[in-house]
Amino acid sequence: GRSRVPRSLFIIGSDTSAVEYAQMFAIFGTKVYLAERAGRLLPGEDREVGELIEKHLHTTKGISCLTQAQVTGVEKKGLGVRVSYRRGNASKSVQVDEILFTDERGPQTDLGLENARVDYTPAGIDVDEFLRTNAKHIYAAGSVLGEHSPTHVAIMQGRLAAHNMFTRASRMPETHNIPRIAYTFPGIASVGLSEDDCIKRDLAINQAVVPLAQVPRSNTSDFSAGFVKLIADKKGQLVGATIVAPHAAEMIHEVALALHHQMSARDIASMPHAFLSWSEAIRSAAARLSAS
Repeated sequence: GRSRVPRSLFIIGSDTSAVEYAQMFAIFGTKVYLAERAGRLLPGEDREVGELIEKHLHTTKGISCLTQAQVTGVEKKGLGVRVSYRRGNASKSVQVDEILFTDERGPQTDLGLENARVDYTPAGIDVDEFLRTNAKHIYAAGSVLGEHSPTHVAIMQGRLAAHNMFTRASRMPETHNIPRIAYTFPGIASVGLSEDDCIKRDLAINQAVVPLAQVPRSNTSDFSAGFVKLIADKKGQLVGATIVAPHAAEMIHEVALALHHQMSARDIASMPHAFLSWSEAIRSAAARLSAS
């Protein structure tokens, strides 16, 4: 195995794991290339996220973000690898020490489940709404279900599976309003519906985006790369949020709780938020939505 950090690295894909790895290796001094088929990084998030993160990764860490790039070949070359890719009509290649492919891992179901007569497919173990398999005394939770489960979802499912095993009052896991987190810097967090989700559902919405530069904390921390985006339906009820900020993972739970209790933008706007906190951006975005 390699005993040193690679001098150069080509990462294929730009999901949250890919962006986290890209920034981490760049901090260690690695020259990083980040290739993505879509027109922006993090295509599963709102447009503003990918655009801001791409600019931030390039300007602060020198990461080469290759959007609309299709990898066409990989060839062993000396001690490294030559990666060929196509962007538009142009074919290019780059020599790197290592390649990292961050595609989602499949469920680890090679457990002898046949012996317990538990039904499963290559996509994962089959469970009902209470996380019970077809073998009524066996429950399953986490990534073995075939879904891309972040750790906090797997923990919740594990607790509910244990509860349902030993009590008659079975509970169903929460499937809505679960925060989605990327541990980059600045952090990325979202909850509920994205703008693209609303478009697909033909849902009429209002939205407000507040750059971090508009809250006082950006001056005292000398950092402004980020924003808070809130989305509400035409009645003013919150339906989604995206935050890019130094403490996005902590900030998102305020909005997740608001979504869980079907609160309006006005409810958040009317609540004082601590001065010199990043969360003032949430109140500011809610105030703009209330006025729209």
